[in-house]
Amino acid sequence: MNAPPIVTTRGLTKRYGRTVALDAVDLDLGLGVTGLLGPNGAGKSTLIRLLTTAMLPDAGSVTVLGYHATGGAEARTAVRRALGYVPQEVAIPRSMTCASFVDYVAVLKEWTDAHARRAEVLRVLDLVGLGDRTSAKVRTLSGGQRRRLALAQAFLGSPSFLVLDEPTTGLDPEQRGGLRALVSQRASTAAVLVATHQTEDVAALCDRVVVLAGGRVRYEGTVADFVATCRDSVWLAGTAAPGAVQSWRTAGGDMRSIGGRRPVDARSAEPTVEDAYLLMLGATSRDGVVDGVSA
Repeated sequence: MNAPPIVTTRGLTKRYGRTVALDAVDLDLGLGVTGLLGPNGAGKSTLIRLLTTAMLPDAGSVTVLGYHATGGAEARTAVRRALGYVPQEVAIPRSMTCASFVDYVAVLKEWTDAHARRAEVLRVLDLVGLGDRTSAKVRTLSGGQRRRLALAQAFLGSPSFLVLDEPTTGLDPEQRGGLRALVSQRASTAAVLVATHQTEDVAALCDRVVVLAGGRVRYEGTVADFVATCRDSVWLAGTAAPGAVQSWRTAGGDMRSIGGRRPVDARSAEPTVEDAYLLMLGATSRDGVVDGVSA
């Protein structure tokens, strides 16, 4: 029997004036890592703000562990206690130490027992590989270390719902690998939502993927099934496929084409998450939705 979802949205709608940012979005997020893909203006940031209780919708609901994030103050507080969040840009005072910053966030999360709070601060810093930098000033940290510090505060209390907005931005390959390892460890006990433009992160890390465009869910399912949507639509040939969504010359000298009409000399290429995403966005644009705005 399948476990009930940790996060559920029903009819989630948000408008900014005449612009519909989210249009009746229904989602179920369970244990594991879900990638959130979509072009700029698709509604990803709005969805994250609604899921993290930073704003209220115009219609619809968000439920996290049975608590209504769109309800009263008590329910929203319960959601925040179950939530770990790393925004795309984290403003960390440069004069604070690693430990003092995470301790400050722990106080905001109402860890009132000083001894237990100190132990938790040290635990999460050690978890992200900063156990030897507890007294280091934030200004002395590298970009990758600051990103790990942001992740540490999100791990406080082992949250059941973790939201990461562009978590690998600015990280080198080794740092990205380390971050993926940390996130995957949480997947067995939490619903993790990773909003990203990096399709390789989805391929390497995620069990499921959601594609937003024009404020609507265009795809929700497993990564494997998503990649399969473009099987037999990706080719290598001497020339670009007529009508292809995207074509480019590979290092091997072939033209790789996504969609369009198969060239005579083409051979099928193994599809990727990026191929499926580009093909789906191309179909969405033809349906009259470009960059999140209905044409």
